[in-house]
Amino acid sequence: MNHGVIEKDTLFSENSRNNMWNLHNSMGVNQVNRNSTGSQYSGYGLGWFIGDYHGNFRVRHGGGYDGMISTVQMLPDEKLGVVVLTNGPKAPTNAIAYAVFDRFLNRDSKDWSSEMLASYDKWKKSDTRITDRKAKQVKGTKPTLEKSKIIGTYHVDVYGDFYVKQKGKELVLEWEHTPLLNSQLTHFNYDSYEINWNEPQAWYSFGTVTFEKDAYDAVTGITFDVPSDDFFFFEMNAKKVE
Repeated sequence: MNHGVIEKDTLFSENSRNNMWNLHNSMGVNQVNRNSTGSQYSGYGLGWFIGDYHGNFRVRHGGGYDGMISTVQMLPDEKLGVVVLTNGPKAPTNAIAYAVFDRFLNRDSKDWSSEMLASYDKWKKSDTRITDRKAKQVKGTKPTLEKSKIIGTYHVDVYGDFYVKQKGKELVLEWEHTPLLNSQLTHFNYDSYEINWNEPQAWYSFGTVTFEKDAYDAVTGITFDVPSDDFFFFEMNAKKVE
């Protein structure tokens, strides 16, 4: 705020401020039926979402990871900034920021938390990716590949190695750099196995791996199918290297 100047120290130039907080990508808004924040325009600058809160210029950005969700929102012309840090995957970060804005702007109070919770629950209920996959499971299939063929080391350049091993009667999937993703594999369909994570995961609860083979019945790689809007497991599709 204050265009990057604190006391006599200029943290960034006027040109940088304008670059950051001007629209570089425009996003459509409904001008007939305004959303709950009354947005008249919306877009993205450089590292900031740009828009308005009931006619007040607003810049914002959020962040999230397992068990941590945050938001930084500012009304620069009002010299108001709100930072919300939470320790849960289902947190009312925007609701808290909006409640502060309303009070500061002398707007009518609104139960943002209840409204956003209902909207979140409705969105989660509409996501049928997991139930759709489970419904397509063909009961009674058996793997065409012997366990001895799928056990080994798999590599993808963007990550590194992970390993399929047999421990007792169980198949396990171990990750070189992220042991919290280690899991047991149980047969799901043909040469696909369900991933049963050893540790509960905040952003995904169901997924499968499929072992790929060539024309000579040799295992060539592994592919992931994990429904998630935050982590893209298909980037981990890997080749068998050992």
